[in-house]
Amino acid sequence: MKHFFHILLLPLLAMCGLGSCNSIVYDEEYSKDGFYHAQNAVYFHYPEAQDTLRFYSFGALPVETQEYVMNIPVRIAGVPKNHAQKFKLVVDTASTMRAGVHYKALNLTQEVLADSVNAVVPVTLLRNALSPDKDTLKLILRLEATSDLALKYPKSNKVEIQVTNVLTPPPYWQYFEVYFGRFERRKYLMMLANYHSNESEFWESMSRDGNQFFLNFMKVYRALKADPTYDQSLLPANPYNPYK
Repeated sequence: MKHFFHILLLPLLAMCGLGSCNSIVYDEEYSKDGFYHAQNAVYFHYPEAQDTLRFYSFGALPVETQEYVMNIPVRIAGVPKNHAQKFKLVVDTASTMRAGVHYKALNLTQEVLADSVNAVVPVTLLRNALSPDKDTLKLILRLEATSDLALKYPKSNKVEIQVTNVLTPPPYWQYFEVYFGRFERRKYLMMLANYHSNESEFWESMSRDGNQFFLNFMKVYRALKADPTYDQSLLPANPYNPYK
């Protein structure tokens, strides 16, 4: 029994050795009664810190696609409240995208609704002013503390959105240039249109059904061959027709 009491006393003595027994140090987020009292904090909610770099390309999409809404997830570290909690966004000066030109102007004061810890900031990207030939533009958004929500996670307080309208030659094109001719934007977009403008679907279809793939290309070839405004040197001299 004496040995049992010695075991019980050891943790208490250790605590008193760190300071007086009536002044135990508590984490700043918890009071002595054990309840959470810290101010809620807001952050961009991605699985990994590097995920706060977001990229979108209009390049391979049909010209009719002029907008894209990118939803940026935001979360509260803390507890839900019975009222909305406001947070603020700031557009970093290093951004090269312009509001009203490359993206729809944002409401920089947002909120997390009552009884929730999640919110989404929709950013509408605009294609019209993006050059098909120039480099990627970027929009950098930072969170700023408010009276409702603090900042606590430096690596999750910034998100960078990169957008481009450049259509680069796919890596496999060079091996099929004899069949398709030199790479050119208009021709490639017409080819992609047969595959929901999805580049992965486009290349997968070649191995799945090669004959249909080349038949689809022949439709593009004939349309461009009949167009007097199209540079005919971009077309293959002897296109492959599986049923010729």
